[in-house]
Amino acid sequence: MPELPEVETIRRTLAPRLVNRTVTAVKVFRPQQIRHPEPEVFQLALVGRRFQEPGRRGKYLLLHLDSGGSLCCHLRMSGRLYVAEPGPLPKHTHVVFDLDNGHELRYEDQRTFGGFHLIGPDGCGMPAGLRELGPEPFDPDWTAAYLAGKLHGRRAPVKAVLLDQSVVAGLGNIYVDELLFQAGIRADRLAGAVTPAEVERLHSGARAVLAAAIARRGTTFSLYFDGDGNPGDFYEELKVFDRTGQPCYTCGTEVRKTRVAGRGTHYCPRCQQ
Repeated sequence: MPELPEVETIRRTLAPRLVNRTVTAVKVFRPQQIRHPEPEVFQLALVGRRFQEPGRRGKYLLLHLDSGGSLCCHLRMSGRLYVAEPGPLPKHTHVVFDLDNGHELRYEDQRTFGGFHLIGPDGCGMPAGLRELGPEPFDPDWTAAYLAGKLHGRRAPVKAVLLDQSVVAGLGNIYVDELLFQAGIRADRLAGAVTPAEVERLHSGARAVLAAAIARRGTTFSLYFDGDGNPGDFYEELKVFDRTGQPCYTCGTEVRKTRVAGRGTHYCPRCQQ
C-alpha cells in the first residue's frame, strides 16, 4: 500500500498537471470505485469543477476543488492516479476524468481496494478513516512526549501501535520496519516496554526515514508509480524490508522475516532488541 512518502510524491507530481485544470467529463467504468456519493451524482458534481493545489492527509490524496470540497482518493494496495494523453486505456482503468487541456486523469486499480469520496465544503462525504487520523510525523503536535504517552502501558507490539493511523498518520509496513531497524527495536516488543531513549529514537527516526523516502520519490517494488508514471527510487535504500536472507548492512547477520500485528515483518535479530 502506498504510504506517506508515495502519496506525497504523487501529490507533488500531479500538482503542476492539475492545478487550474477543469473537469469536462467523468467516465466511470467500475461504479464500485466510487464510494460517495452515488456514481451518477459523483459524475455530474465534478463536471465543470476546477482543481486547486492538491493536498494530502496521511495516506489519503486530497484533490481540492474550486468552490470548496475535495476529491479524496485512497489508493490502497494497487491504485494508481496519473495524468496521460488520450489513447487506449490500460487494463484495470476504472475511472477517467477528462481535463480541459485534452489530457486525462486516470485511475487504475488492479485489486480494486481503493476508491473515491467526493467531500463537500462542509465535510459531508468524508471517509471515516480520514476523520480518525492522528497527527503526522512532521506535525508539531507529534512530539516525543506525545508518542511516549501513546506507547505507555500498552501490551500490544510496538509495531502494531506505530501502524495505528489514529496514533500516527501515514506510516505503513515498509517504513515501520525501516524505522524499527533504525531505532534498534524489535517489532514484537511490548509498546509499554519501550524506554524513553528508544522513544526519542523512534520519534526522530520516523521523520528521518520519511524525509529520505520522499527525497527518493518513494519505494517501488511492485505496483506503485508516481503521478507521471515513474517508479520511486527508495527501494535501493531499504535496510531490512524485503531483504529476507540477505546480510544486515550494519552487522552482517542474516535479515529475517516473521509476522507481527498480522503483517510480514523484516528485522535484524542482532541489531534489534
